[in-house]
Amino acid sequence: MTISKDVLIKRNKPSTEMKTKMCILTLLAVTALSPSLLGQETPRGGIVNGPKAGFNIAAPDGWVVDTESGKHQDLPCSLPER
Repeated sequence: MTISKDVLIKRNKPSTEMKTKMCILTLLAVTALSPSLLGQETPRGGIVNGPKAGFNIAAPDGWVVDTESGKHQDLPCSLPER
């Protein structure tokens, strides 16, 4: 039995069906990982650096560390209630 080179070349190229399966598998993997990325909470603490010292800020239960709301007032963080 002889096999021509055309048959070997066609066999080595990924088929459209295989490409479709890989796209679906990739989409499922991204979809499975997305809820865990979106479900992350804001950090409950962090380090604030001053001119001469650094301070470890930790939010108590029911509070969060917000680093965005005080930027216009030159505040590195604020601690609002949830």
